[in-house]
Amino acid sequence: MDEELPSPEEILRRRPLVYLATVDDGKPRVRPVTLIENQGKLFVITGMKDDKVTQIRRNDNVEIVAPHRHGDGIAFIRMSAHATIEKDQEVRARVAEAVEWFGDYFGSPSSPEYALIRIHPDVVLYKKPGIRQPVLIPKLSL
Repeated sequence: MDEELPSPEEILRRRPLVYLATVDDGKPRVRPVTLIENQGKLFVITGMKDDKVTQIRRNDNVEIVAPHRHGDGIAFIRMSAHATIEKDQEVRARVAEAVEWFGDYFGSPSSPEYALIRIHPDVVLYKKPGIRQPVLIPKLSL
């Protein structure tokens, strides 16, 4: 029996490898990142000196594509969003503590090298394998 296709929220809660696009001097820049769901919000952990932080500060428009292999096909979530650099120390610490590999990169949530990008979804589309048109998800329930 085929495994049931997970909902978009279930896919996003699994900390998927996703593709994040930012804008750099009017051009798209895409890179793989881990998307982290924590208390119903979406985040990306990165280094404070990484290009994506500078690009988001200049232009907060981002897009994320989260592919999900299902059987012989691929589902994907495509999300237009805006991003902010999270400054709330409690949120930064909570997300850092929830990510098992955080310490390998930054040591502690107070590290000045640690940047936490919050993703604020604007438009979310979900395309199931074998279906041509993606479906609009009016609101994610994370």
